[in-house]
Amino acid sequence: MENVDSLRLLTLANNINMASTLAGYDVLYTIALGFHGRCQKIRRKSDGKVLVWKEMHYNTLTESETQALILKLNFFKKLKHPNVARCYDCIIDSADTKLYIVMEDCTGDTLASLIASASRERRHLDERFILRVIAQLTSALKKFHRKRNGRPGFLHHNLKASNIFLDSEQNVKLGKPSCTSAECDIFSLGCLLYELCTLCRYFPTPDQKVLADNMPAGTMRRVPGQYSEELRMLLNNMLNLTDYPRPSADSILQNNLLAEAVGEEEKKGQLWLQRRLAKAERNKSVCSSRKNKENLAPGHPQLVMLHNRPRRLQTDDRHASRVDKGGFVCGLRF
Repeated sequence: MENVDSLRLLTLANNINMASTLAGYDVLYTIALGFHGRCQKIRRKSDGKVLVWKEMHYNTLTESETQALILKLNFFKKLKHPNVARCYDCIIDSADTKLYIVMEDCTGDTLASLIASASRERRHLDERFILRVIAQLTSALKKFHRKRNGRPGFLHHNLKASNIFLDSEQNVKLGKPSCTSAECDIFSLGCLLYELCTLCRYFPTPDQKVLADNMPAGTMRRVPGQYSEELRMLLNNMLNLTDYPRPSADSILQNNLLAEAVGEEEKKGQLWLQRRLAKAERNKSVCSSRKNKENLAPGHPQLVMLHNRPRRLQTDDRHASRVDKGGFVCGLRF
């Protein structure tokens, strides 16, 4: 297999609409080390926002792998959903043949840690909490699976408890994707639902290849009696070993069992969209003020706003960090 040289990747990378450089960020510390690179917490210099970037070496990629990577990065940069970690930027370091993917900071508690805690304490998760999690994740998967410009949608293919993060209000965020069929994502969602109900994995390994090799041998522990019959039926349908009988994301969201949770998420989604639009208007106003600041008198309110903006965002990040570290009510039935 031929490796894609740096010049070719840089040429192709123009399609990713990259806007930043490494100099625009300060590295705070390393979160994890992996075979392909590091994951580090960073701070964006322009506004003080805390993010993470995932570093990967691209010099071993084939041309087809490079094209697939560019398609995925373009998709993830455009994808905006309240329950998906946002991709903000992509940066090429041609000297070291590295690619940096700048993502929303989702390094707090995970569903895996919540499930482990409940298992140790021998407590089951509340059904309403489980339904809310499934409604949020299904809505996010629907966004992934949707066709765009006649092309099939992408698959998350990394749907596991350790890659799903919780905020201080128990909303979930899908973390790093690893973009098989939409039915495979639904099966993975069923495995997660099973784990939320029984506090143990449907399969003993999170490894996708081993999981696929052992699918026919999968055995299910009895779902505790405190959960409704409707929830058990949904679980059985999602874990069907044949693709076509599995429900789609749309049919899951239309299930009467999730009606209340879906209604709540639709209301929150509308508020989230309103906040996004308001933020876009503020950013537009800031950009306009920056262009005109040379014509403004000292002490003008717009100059004061521009001066205080990075400081205010840093304060907001510190406050959000304190909230995340302060813990949350984990949705258990006490």
